Amino acid sequence: MEILNVRNSHEHGKMLELCFNLCQKYALIPVIGSGFSFGSPTDNNGTIPSVSELTKFLFKYISAYSNYSPEDLIDIQKESLPDLSNSFWDIYSRIPEKKLEEFYEYINKNFQNISFWKDFQSEFLEIRWPYLFTLNYDSLIENYSPNYYPIIPYEKINHYYARTKTKVYKLHGDAGKYLSTGDNKYFILSRDQYVKSMMDDSNKDMLNELLTAFSSKSILFFGCGLSEELDLLYSSQLSVKERAEDIDTTQQAIIYISFESEDSVEKPFSQRMEDRLARYGITTVFRFFSEEDSKNFFHELREATSKLSKPGIEDFLEKYSSMQFNVLKKDDIRCRDFLLQENLVWKSINSHIITMPGYYITRSLFKDAVDSIPNEPLCFISGNFFSGKTIFLLDIAHFFTTKKVYIFPAGTTITEEQLDALVQKENALHCFDSKSLTTAQIKKVSSELVLDGIKKKGSNILIVIDKSDAPMYKYIFEARNASRKFTIFSLDSQFDKSEKAKFNQKVGAISLSPYEKNQTVLDYIVNNEKKISGIPSSQRLFLEPQKELLAQDVQKRIKALVMLATEIRIPANRAIQFGIDGAINGIIKCCDPSGGAAVIEKDYSVYNGNSSGYEFVCNSKYWIIRALSTYAKSDPNSIEIIANAYLSIIKDYRSIYIGNDVAFYQNCEPYYFFDHIQTLFNARWFPNSSKLMNAIYDKLLSELSNSYQFLHQKAKGKLIIAQVQVKNRNRYMANRTLTEAVYNITRAQDLASQYPDAKNIDETLLHMAYTKGRIFIEFSCISDKYIPKAVNACYELYELQARSKHDIYDFMTAKGNDEGAFNTFKNKLMNRRCLDRCTGLDYNQASSLLQRWTGKRIQIMKRDSSKMPRKK
Repeated sequence: MEILNVRNSHEHGKMLELCFNLCQKYALIPVIGSGFSFGSPTDNNGTIPSVSELTKFLFKYISAYSNYSPEDLIDIQKESLPDLSNSFWDIYSRIPEKKLEEFYEYINKNFQNISFWKDFQSEFLEIRWPYLFTLNYDSLIENYSPNYYPIIPYEKINHYYARTKTKVYKLHGDAGKYLSTGDNKYFILSRDQYVKSMMDDSNKDMLNELLTAFSSKSILFFGCGLSEELDLLYSSQLSVKERAEDIDTTQQAIIYISFESEDSVEKPFSQRMEDRLARYGITTVFRFFSEEDSKNFFHELREATSKLSKPGIEDFLEKYSSMQFNVLKKDDIRCRDFLLQENLVWKSINSHIITMPGYYITRSLFKDAVDSIPNEPLCFISGNFFSGKTIFLLDIAHFFTTKKVYIFPAGTTITEEQLDALVQKENALHCFDSKSLTTAQIKKVSSELVLDGIKKKGSNILIVIDKSDAPMYKYIFEARNASRKFTIFSLDSQFDKSEKAKFNQKVGAISLSPYEKNQTVLDYIVNNEKKISGIPSSQRLFLEPQKELLAQDVQKRIKALVMLATEIRIPANRAIQFGIDGAINGIIKCCDPSGGAAVIEKDYSVYNGNSSGYEFVCNSKYWIIRALSTYAKSDPNSIEIIANAYLSIIKDYRSIYIGNDVAFYQNCEPYYFFDHIQTLFNARWFPNSSKLMNAIYDKLLSELSNSYQFLHQKAKGKLIIAQVQVKNRNRYMANRTLTEAVYNITRAQDLASQYPDAKNIDETLLHMAYTKGRIFIEFSCISDKYIPKAVNACYELYELQARSKHDIYDFMTAKGNDEGAFNTFKNKLMNRRCLDRCTGLDYNQASSLLQRWTGKRIQIMKRDSSKMPRKK
């Protein structure tokens, strides 16, 4: 703990420098106690009381109307306000009405209508704080300026009005609100009241802001008593203390202003006081000895910070422009780290430097891409996980030296206002790595209106899409309902012959094994990781999940890893909302006890005016997938725990987006799309993934039963699971699984049909019809009795598609297990014996399908049963 004396010129300078640097980052958050307001006059001929004065006033009522024994009263009189007030509320109903009127008059007289401020208060309130917390009931702060917007427990926030104001979170309520309602929930005196208030669902945003400030920002305590106010603030049920103890003292500070008498100036700071402050995680103490000290100090801070511009849209955008590309030498052994930590390319982005590994190669698609991009307002890069999309994006960005290039790393959060400003730029290239734009934002920039504007300004947009990002992938590549077609650069997961030669020549310089023909890039990485496992550097990255990484708090750590792998970057506020901030901090410590975690870390460079002081960043999605898959394989209870983690994420989203179904379903999508879950629990390390998928989908049904998108995904998931079961010759289970798939796709279609005006609903229904056809085709491979339903489902798809602008779906182009099932089904349609065994077959539909699939005129006729061969 650092103790600084405001009267010492050197220490005074350090105090100002610390506060200025934190204000510059928009990261210093005041917590105001009664000592700030104490003694200020009100327009009602009153004076704001101190905590001790208020305590004495309340005790008078307890003494007069409680009927407690003298011994009990003596004990109560010794208590601090939070404890004594419990007794006050206990006897509140016994106080005569006339005396209650006196109590209300006392509140009105001493806490309301303030129009005079002391000099130190004015100087302090003139500083442009990001937001404030106050433990006071009075209206001193909001009376000072209309720029301060009070946020009161249990009250709704006018977000539109508050957006331009400085928010004042009144943690203990508001005297005016208490007087107007008579409800003591607005006048929080006791510990029980405070905890109840903060834990109430209507106040969860306030609690999240409080926890976010303590975990990711820096705190300035002004006028806060220890036993009366800090003890209450740090109530164990709220976990404020744990957040304060977990801060990074190289980036954050918790400052306590200690008001002392003039005769203490030359004395050392009280050791007892220092020990007590240490309990609250205080890192720095500012010693003030008069109101004049306060006035002068905050006047200087106001003068210094008045020149700071508020973090704005242009500041944010410029952070991601004017990049210098630094390519490591081929023989630099640091290149090995890039193989397993894909996000190291962004490590120095705050210095406007992109670092590329020496083994990176220019892909064969590069020339087509740089020739096409200037002519198209919007292009996409697509590919599987670890196909090289990020490096390809950066290689293209490096090429366009004549344009203003903006590069947004994976997981970057971009607001609507920032995106609107970005698309107005002229002669610019906007490069978005995966997950830096939401599905809704990509749909927005791909609209005709926005694209026409971008084209007129001579700008271009390049967006990376993961193939596991099913919602966006389907929208862009399959449901092209607009007249415009998008240019797509689809990266193969395997190197071609010339790429292989170039890559092997480069990796040889850092003694890595050569890339072999027909390997995917991920296969190459996995094989190298297996060969180096056991050496110290790899052990630091790939800890044994059972022994260390997931040895404690497993449920929350699994939830945290799933969210990090999905979202890449998670702001502190968001992590707190989902209850995973402590789990991520634990993982960081576990992965690197020295504090320099390579695979997951905190990024403090993201101060841009929001409430999060940092973001948790996943630097290696590969490492997380490795850890999750290893855990799933090695722990017999893993499937239930993982499924519960997914359910917890969905429930948290429901809580956050109460009353906003669109936002809820959009944010949930990545957590129930089959391809994404399968990416995280990779079959390379976890062969029993189909059982896990089943458990996750069954667990989520209770929360998402009214989402036709989820039900569609569940149906597709069940189909894939059934295909695995068929391959393992477990036809009984496959039959049951496909039956579940039919129930889900049928409900999905019925629900979707109820929203004829929903966006892209025709394409959604078309996709569902295709899935239904796939399910019944698979069913027909198990039993001929399902052939009529398969025929009907396939025919229905083509009928629906006839009304569409594009032929999007065709069973003939199926791949993998679908291809085998389709060929079997088609052959059965051409087998007379199979058809004769079918009941209810529509022969005209079957004929139409065979003509489409064979290109020949085929007419199947129903045979007269009397002429059919009989079994002997």
